[in-house]
Amino acid sequence: MLCKECFRSNGHHPHCPEAEDAPEPTFTVWLVGRAVDDRVVGESAMRTAAKAWGFDPSIVIKHGEADIVNECGIVIGGCYSNDEEGLPYE
Repeated sequence: MLCKECFRSNGHHPHCPEAEDAPEPTFTVWLVGRAVDDRVVGESAMRTAAKAWGFDPSIVIKHGEADIVNECGIVIGGCYSNDEEGLPYE
C-alpha cells in the first residue's frame, strides 16, 4: 500500500491524515468582541457550527478559513482549520 499523503509504502508518517488512527481535525470559530474562541473537534462539529453562524464549511475544508459576514457585508468572525502541517486540499 502506497500512502498518497506521505508516499511511504509500508506505513504512514506521524499524524498522517491517511492513517487509520489519524487524529480528528480541529477548527477554531472566532467572533469579533469575544474574549475566547471556540475550538471544535471534527468535521461534523465544524459543519454544525457553520449552520449556526452562517459560514460555508466547504470553504474551510478547501481553503482553510472562511469568514462570518453580517447582513451589511462586514466580517464579524470566521472559522479556520488548526491543521499544523498545511492543508491536504488545494
